[in-house]
Amino acid sequence: MMRLTEQEYSALIANKTAKRAEKVQAIEAMPKAAVKVDKPKRKGYLASIAVFLPIKLISEMNASEHWSKYAERNKKQQEEFKIEWYRLTRNAKIELPCLVKFTRIGQKRLDPGNCEASFKHVQDALCYCLGVDDGDTERIRFEYAQEATGKREYGVRVEISKITVG
Repeated sequence: MMRLTEQEYSALIANKTAKRAEKVQAIEAMPKAAVKVDKPKRKGYLASIAVFLPIKLISEMNASEHWSKYAERNKKQQEEFKIEWYRLTRNAKIELPCLVKFTRIGQKRLDPGNCEASFKHVQDALCYCLGVDDGDTERIRFEYAQEATGKREYGVRVEISKITVG
């Protein structure tokens, strides 16, 4: 194993910091996508929101691959989701309890079980962003849908609406 000198280590850290700053600037410079938002009922909380995210979801259940590829895709999808979510919503607070409808947009349709499984990492990332446990059915519920475009266009539409109790 090769050891780095203090100067090389400092240069490496400076390079990583510069790359991270470039990514942040690139995200900040991106134009805001069209986000549909209803007027909040409470100050600072959104009653509903609809966002499109350019993330390709695949059938996790039918993928026979090494665990490291699965883990890498998991991490990538969650990072992409979190970056796009924060960029589009500016970390808006969502009124709970809420209903989340995920729509997978892809070349062809998946069977219902595979469609639901393909949203696993995106669902986890959304719950992390909202600060809620995805198993808490009292506060958050999920629905899944899909649209076949017939073209190689992929994405995820996330629609969140407040559930009225009563």
